[in-house]
Amino acid sequence: MEYTVATFYLFADLPDFEAKQAPIKAFCDSQAVLGTIILAPEGINGTICARRDGMGRVLDWIEAEPRLDGLSLKFSAAPDQAFLRMKVRLKREIVTMGR
Repeated sequence: MEYTVATFYLFADLPDFEAKQAPIKAFCDSQAVLGTIILAPEGINGTICARRDGMGRVLDWIEAEPRLDGLSLKFSAAPDQAFLRMKVRLKREIVTMGR
């Protein structure tokens, strides 16, 4: 069965980004989704991989948060799971601008 890889980001006001780390990680784990998601006060950025059904549930769950609705998404296919584990990291910014 083929896997789906999703890359996504959204600039959003997330002053409570730290509180979102554990719930996102737990939900991804429950859906066998692996990869990395970065949370910061300015939004979310990630690359994750899963079978189609798990991917859909995780993306729907993330976008159920009104501030995260409308993720900029890109998809690709992979014959195997592309990642070894799931990480949800907290950072100062989701995209380093070199400033």
